[in-house]
Amino acid sequence: MIKIFRIIIFITVFVNQFLYSNSEDEEEQKYFNIFKQIYQRIKNEYIEKKSPEELFTGAIEGMLKKLNDPHTAFLKEQEKQELQIETKGEYGGLGIVVGIRDNKLTVISPIEDTPAERAGIKAGDVILKIDGVEVKEPKINEVVKKLRGEPNTTVTLTIKRENIETPIDYTLTRAIIKLKTVKYDTIKTNIGYIKLTSFSQNTPEELKSAIDSLLKKNIKALIVDLRNNPGGLLDVAIKVSDYFLSEGLIVYTKARTNTFNPFLNQRYYAHKNDNLIPDDMPLVILINKGSASASEIFAGAIQDNNRGIIVGTKSFGKGSVQSVIDLDNNSALRYTTAYYYTPKGKLIHNIGIIPDIEIEDINPSKMDYQNINKIYKNKYISNFLNEHPQWTNSDIDELLKKLNEDGIEIDKILLKRLIREEEARNKQKPFIDLEIDTQLKMAVQIALIKFKYK
Repeated sequence: MIKIFRIIIFITVFVNQFLYSNSEDEEEQKYFNIFKQIYQRIKNEYIEKKSPEELFTGAIEGMLKKLNDPHTAFLKEQEKQELQIETKGEYGGLGIVVGIRDNKLTVISPIEDTPAERAGIKAGDVILKIDGVEVKEPKINEVVKKLRGEPNTTVTLTIKRENIETPIDYTLTRAIIKLKTVKYDTIKTNIGYIKLTSFSQNTPEELKSAIDSLLKKNIKALIVDLRNNPGGLLDVAIKVSDYFLSEGLIVYTKARTNTFNPFLNQRYYAHKNDNLIPDDMPLVILINKGSASASEIFAGAIQDNNRGIIVGTKSFGKGSVQSVIDLDNNSALRYTTAYYYTPKGKLIHNIGIIPDIEIEDINPSKMDYQNINKIYKNKYISNFLNEHPQWTNSDIDELLKKLNEDGIEIDKILLKRLIREEEARNKQKPFIDLEIDTQLKMAVQIALIKFKYK
């Protein structure tokens, strides 16, 4: 009870100081007086007794809802802790990053090597229901609570996908989501390939190690894959960009014109001594509609500084800056304070990064995904690899025959891809398939041309 009164005193003092210090603003004082009148009536005379905490929290949430901004929220103690989970360690969940677009719960990106990615959840999917309950006026914090949970528990998502009329049900089993953010390998012996899955606290260290290892192999060009990378921390995006740029502006933030906080307008530059790869090494960046936030900052910096070529499809378009301030009672306020702009002044938010070379990837059909779900659910791939660690085409033919007998039809090339993906996961390497992956194939062709004729 003491804590509740402290909250009331804090809010009252803060609001009085802020509002009445601007005595010329009679409109603010008028509405504050109305608020006080309503609060007193509800507290003293409403048919059901409500605590001060309920009333003040409701008022705060109502004010923030009026902003119509899914990234602005009042965070209670547990929600405040949840905010930090995705940038550290690991957690139990589905491996799916969501946002609100056009008031719909939308998948920004599935995280690689997670239940969501393996099941076939795609960037841009709209979640209509969670465990059969329709999602109305979604709030990110509440949705995240429903999606996360103990490993080996299940949740069913009803998905609406672009160009597919009938919604799709996915029943996913939660697992421990480990945030290993960097995988790397070589393609055709002389092209380095780095897959970045997010921009979290450990990314710079992992990335530096990957670059050092690739440079020792005398690579002639580098491909950085940001597809389905939902972003992460601003300082990490800047640090990663610094690894690839010896000079120039990386990104800048711009707040509203009459902001009282000058620190919301910032410009971030590259430093020569932080550059890890030669300035003349050909660089290709892969993006798609699952690339968001920090991914877009990095891609925009590379593009506007003419440091590399961007290939793929237009990114998600999440380019707003959120500030978090601690409040009494271990709560916090997360609110949008600025927008990100690329070095050439292009707004990222709701627009995204447009590639220099646009090329669509090949997507399996709805029926393919249903069959893929059955294959993973019944562990056909893992069992196959246990029995055939050095598999051949005839082994795959036998597997196809068994799948057909069990009522599962799938193309042989797609089945090969699933097997190779599982092998890559087991070896902690990025999955590289130039047979089906049209975007990566294009990136490799560009890299080959660039280093041969530079």
